[in-house]
Amino acid sequence: MLESLTQTAQRKAEEVVRTAIYGAFAALSAAVALGLFTAAAYVWAQDAWGAIIALCAVGCFYLLLALAVFLIDRVRRRANAEQQQAEQQQAEPLLSPGVVGAVTEVFRMARARNLIPALALSAVVLAALERRRRDESA
Repeated sequence: MLESLTQTAQRKAEEVVRTAIYGAFAALSAAVALGLFTAAAYVWAQDAWGAIIALCAVGCFYLLLALAVFLIDRVRRRANAEQQQAEQQQAEPLLSPGVVGAVTEVFRMARARNLIPALALSAVVLAALERRRRDESA
């Protein structure tokens, strides 16, 4: 049993390393291709408009590309922050002092012989509170 777990872990580790190597190779190839395309665009623009304008055009292209990536990242971070905030607000009603106090009181009154009905009652109360919170937020 231990050998099968070890072999499974080794296979997964090898797969992670292989994926990282392939990813690094793909990224390096893409960077070389981008450099060659940039050089070709510069040579073409230099023949068409001159060296200064060609350099400015290539620089502006990369500046606009960097701005687009920055804005996309900012929008993505904002969406993730809003999603995390919504998840946190969704969990807050269950952790409010009133709910915790009510559940504690139910368990205190329940004792050992009444534990199953107390758990069922707690589940019903929590479900009702969750439904009410959803109805209020919609």
